[in-house]
Amino acid sequence: MSHREGTEWRIRVAAIRALAKHGYADLSIKRIGAELGQSSSLLYHYFDDKDDLLLSTLDLVGEEFVDRRDHDGSSDSKADLSDLIDSFFDSFAVTTDDVSTADEIAFDVVLVYVYAELWAQATRDERYRAKITELETQFVDEITRTLERGIEAGQFRETTPTRTAEHLFALLLHGLHTKTAVDRDEAAEATRSSLYHLTERELSVDLRDPD
Repeated sequence: MSHREGTEWRIRVAAIRALAKHGYADLSIKRIGAELGQSSSLLYHYFDDKDDLLLSTLDLVGEEFVDRRDHDGSSDSKADLSDLIDSFFDSFAVTTDDVSTADEIAFDVVLVYVYAELWAQATRDERYRAKITELETQFVDEITRTLERGIEAGQFRETTPTRTAEHLFALLLHGLHTKTAVDRDEAAEATRSSLYHLTERELSVDLRDPD
């Protein structure tokens, strides 16, 4: 069975929609059940509590981004890196209404309404810290693989892929949190420009025009 089928999948989708509507602090198993149209007892059959369920939704960040990109088999690392930057900076057009009515839970949704929302919980809960650490390691590993492919194909200048990937991800993460938490578009655009300057300096590639 696909991970996009079955009761457990529908519960996770309902949790994402309820999280987008209510935020972490006001979210409860009862509200998630109401979003699903089922009683709380059904949710407790699959998950121990609210946090157990929300931690499972964080897995979707990996399923919808890291795993999917890893299996796409694209040979254009320059385009892959450009798409990566776009995915972090262009996902904020999605609204809570989009989450409530969407047939699919896509990466832009989980990035804004799951990853960014639950990231703060890692400051006080070791379970979230472990999960966020795992996800961020996956992000950096995926960026590193993209850089390695690009260097091997002659698209990027020779560099230290892991170090450059860490720098890139740090800027991506800063841009995500800036756009999520404050109304300062100029700060987010400055971060995006810094990413382009970094790729020009480290990789000798202009990602403003990936074609």
